[in-house]
Amino acid sequence: MTETATEGAYPAAVHGEPSHAPEEVLDEIVERRTTIEQNVERNEGIVAAIYQNVQRILAHHQLRPEYVNELALTLAEPLRFAESRKKLFENNIVVLVADADCGRHHTAVALLAQLDGVEPREVRREISDNLDLGALEIESNKGWLLDLRGELTLDDAFGRHLFAFRTQLKSRNSYLVVVVPSALWRRASEGAGDIAVFLESVSAADIVTAHLRYSHIEPGPYVGDEQIKTYLAHAGPSEAVRWVENIRSAESLEARQLPGAQQNDGPEDAQRHRVELVLQLHGRWRSELLKWHQENTGSRERHFLLAAAVLERLSAGLVFTTSMKTPHVLGEDEPEARGLAGPGILELVDVIGARLESDDTVSFVRPDYANAVLDYFWLDRQHLRTEFAEWLCRLPIELADDKHLSGHTRHVVQRIADYALRWTVEHKNTSLLWQVIRTWSQRSILREVLPLLLTVAALEESFGSKVREEMLTKARSSSETPEVKALIADVCGGDMAELHPTAALYRLAELAQFSDEQVTAAVTRSVERLWNIPSLRRRLTKTVAVWCSSEHPGQRQAGVYAFLSLASLQAGDLQIPELLSGDLETSKSLFDECGQGWRAVFNLQPESEDRVGAVLYLWVRSACVVPEILEPLQKILHAAVSGREGRQVDLRAMIYFNNVFMIGDRTRVDHISPEFREVRDKIAEYIFARHPQFDVLRQPVVPVESVGTSPHV
Repeated sequence: MTETATEGAYPAAVHGEPSHAPEEVLDEIVERRTTIEQNVERNEGIVAAIYQNVQRILAHHQLRPEYVNELALTLAEPLRFAESRKKLFENNIVVLVADADCGRHHTAVALLAQLDGVEPREVRREISDNLDLGALEIESNKGWLLDLRGELTLDDAFGRHLFAFRTQLKSRNSYLVVVVPSALWRRASEGAGDIAVFLESVSAADIVTAHLRYSHIEPGPYVGDEQIKTYLAHAGPSEAVRWVENIRSAESLEARQLPGAQQNDGPEDAQRHRVELVLQLHGRWRSELLKWHQENTGSRERHFLLAAAVLERLSAGLVFTTSMKTPHVLGEDEPEARGLAGPGILELVDVIGARLESDDTVSFVRPDYANAVLDYFWLDRQHLRTEFAEWLCRLPIELADDKHLSGHTRHVVQRIADYALRWTVEHKNTSLLWQVIRTWSQRSILREVLPLLLTVAALEESFGSKVREEMLTKARSSSETPEVKALIADVCGGDMAELHPTAALYRLAELAQFSDEQVTAAVTRSVERLWNIPSLRRRLTKTVAVWCSSEHPGQRQAGVYAFLSLASLQAGDLQIPELLSGDLETSKSLFDECGQGWRAVFNLQPESEDRVGAVLYLWVRSACVVPEILEPLQKILHAAVSGREGRQVDLRAMIYFNNVFMIGDRTRVDHISPEFREVRDKIAEYIFARHPQFDVLRQPVVPVESVGTSPHV
C-alpha cells in the first residue's frame, strides 16, 4: 500500500488557499524526519521540552514502535474493544465509528498493536485528497490506519468499497483500521456489511487508572479520593490525561519535598500531601495564590514574586534588581519602602515561599508554581496585560544589551518562549506568540528559539490551523518584517512540511513574491528541503501545476512563484535543473506539469524579468550539457507558449517569452557561449516554426566566437 491515497492537490478555497478540514486531525506525514535547524543539544531544559512536543506530534502520525507500544499498554479498553479486535482478525478490516472524546485514535493504534508480525502504518494523505481505495497499492504484512476524523464528506459508496477491499487485504496479510465520525458513517455505510463498531466513551477514572499502572503508580489513593473522584466524574479523556500528568509530578517528589511535609510524617501523611498537591496543580495553585496575595499586600513582595516567576533558577540578585524595575514598567511610580529601602533578598525569598539555592539562585518549592504565578497575574491584572506582555518581550533584549547580564539571556528567552507557547495554546490566542516573534526576530541570540517555537505552535492539534492561517496572512502582507517572513519560510521547510506539505509550499510560494534577500534565501532553502523528500516530489509538481492552471488569480500567482522556485533547483555537479534531472521516463512524466508552470509564467508575466530569464537560461544551458534534454525541453516550452488546447496563442505571452528567452542578448554578448546560442536557436526555431504568425518577433542573432558564462548563473 502506498503512502498516498491519491496524488490530487487541494481544490481552491475562497481566497486561493488550498482548502483543509478542521484541525481535529493533522494531515500528511512523510517518512523522512526533517531535522529542525534549532540545535536542541545545545539548549537543555525548556527548549528540549518544546522539541519533545514536536516529536510527540510527529510520533502520533509516524506510528513509531515506542509510541504504538505505549498506547497499547495505556489503553482503557472501551466496552466493544474485544468485538473490534474480532472483526479486524476475521475481516482484515474494521471501522471504528465514534465522535470526539471517545479515544478513537488510541483505540485504533492499540488494535494495530495486537497484530503479530504486522507493521503499523498510517495511510498518508491530505484531508482534501480524493479517497480512492482502488488507487491504494497493498504492501504485505502491514497494519494500516486510515484516519477520517477531519473529513467533511465521504462518497455514498465508501462503505461498499471498504467491504470489497477485504479480499485484497487478506491476499497480502495486511489489515486496515478506519476511524470515522458517526455522522459521516451513517451517510456512507451502505453495503459495508458487518465491519463497523460503534465506540462508546471510557470513564476518566479508567483512563487515569490505565496510565498510572503503566507508570507503576498505584492508582487507588488518587482515583479513590472523594475530591478527585468528583472532578473525574465530569472529565473527558484529554482532561484525564492532565490529571495523570499532575499525579506523576506529585509522585516524582520525595516525601520531604512535598508542600506541607513535616519531619515526623508517616506514609499516610505523605500520601495525603501528594493528593493535596495534585489538587493544587489541577487548580493552578489559584486558591494558594489568592490567599498569599490577601496576606501580602506590599509592592516589593508582589513584584519580587512576579520577577522570580519569570527568572526562576537565575541569580537572586538579578531577580531583586528586576523586581525594583517592574513597578515603574507596570505603572506603579512610587512603591513603598521601609528601613534600608525595604526588605532584602532573604526576606523576600522567604515571603514568596521560594528557596535560595547554594549557588544563590532562586527556585520555587512548589511544582509548576512559577507558571501559576504568571497565570494568576494575567487574570488578576487584566488592565496591565499590554504592559506586562511588552515587558516580557523586552526583558531578554535588556539582558542581552548589558554586558554583565548577557549570560542570562538564553535562559530567559527559553523561559518566556515556553510560557508564550503554553499561553497561546491554553487561551487559543496568538497575540503573545506573534509579539514575541516580531520582537525577538531582530536579534540573532533571541532568534535561535523562534523556529522551534513557531513549529510546535503550527503543529499543535487543537489550535495549529489558526497559527498556519496567520502564517499565510503574514506571508502575504507587505507590512510584515523581512525577519518574520524569513522565519515563516524556514518553518515551512521543516517539520511542518512533513505534516502539511501542500500548506507549507503555498506559504513559500507567497513569500517567493518578495525580493528581500533574507526572505529569498530562506524560501530557496526550504523549497530545496521539500524537494529532497523523495515521496513528496510528485505531489509538489502536481500541486504546483494545479495552482498554475487555476482560475483563481491569487492561487495562480502563487503557483507561478512556487514553480519558479522548483525550476531553479539544480542537481549535481552539472547543475541540471532538478525537474529535468531524472531519467527520460521521469522527465516525460513531468512534461505536462512543467508546461503548465511555464505557461503560467508567460501569461502572468512576473515583474522580475531578470529572475525569469535566469531560470530559463538554466534550463536552456542544461540542453548544452546533456543533449538528450533538448527534445523534451523544446516540447515543454512549445506547450507553454501555445497555451491550452483549443485556445488561440496569447500574443502578450509570446512577446514576454521572447523577451526573457533573449534576455542574455541585452547583456555583454561575450557572456553568451556559441554552444548556448546554438541550442537556444534550435528551441526558438522549433517554437516559431509551429507559430509562423509570430516569426516577426524573432530577434536577429549576432555571431560570436568567445565562450563565457552567463551572468544569470
